[in-house]
Amino acid sequence: SKHLAFNEPDLDSQADMTVAQSVTAWKQYMSPLVGKGAKLGSMAVTNGGAPMGIAYLQAFFAACPQCAQECDFVALHWYDAAWNTGAPCSAENCSIWSLSSTSRFGSLTCCGS
Repeated sequence: SKHLAFNEPDLDSQADMTVAQSVTAWKQYMSPLVGKGAKLGSMAVTNGGAPMGIAYLQAFFAACPQCAQECDFVALHWYDAAWNTGAPCSAENCSIWSLSSTSRFGSLTCCGS
């Protein structure tokens, strides 16, 4: 089974959660599913500018390395053209995101950049 965390915790008209609240909720609701055959997805953040969107997700993973290790895939919402990422990459590559860096999800960058 696949489980998604919270819907847009970075948006006050949706889940409206601080990073600390997201960490606490992840540990309460998502962590117990680890090792039970479930695939865990991150919260689906908005594409808002920092501190929202990808910056929020990066802050979440930085605040909770355990959560990053438990997360099997990243979900995010993108309410704009695929090429409008603010990232230095080509339009044809911006609909695919790369998850890499020193930690499991330490860097979220548009593929090709």
